[in-house]
Amino acid sequence: MLLTKKIPHIKQYGLKHEIDYTLDLLYYMGIVPKDKTLYVPINRSSEEKISGIFAKSGISEDDIVVTVHPGSKLPFKKMAGRTFC
Repeated sequence: MLLTKKIPHIKQYGLKHEIDYTLDLLYYMGIVPKDKTLYVPINRSSEEKISGIFAKSGISEDDIVVTVHPGSKLPFKKMAGRTFC
């Protein structure tokens, strides 16, 4: 079905969350997912490594950690030259 019918590409407008664009492929085929929860498995050794790095940096398990990933291949997500303050 996906090779015979064109699905409109509107992702560049950023109108909804990334997961919803991905799930649109399922909706288009008549499949309704039961759950939209994102699951990311975490390798135990990776978790221990990060815990060690945090401990050495004085970051406790109760601290709030914010991660920023500044890169993107999509032009509308590139923030070069933009000011937020």
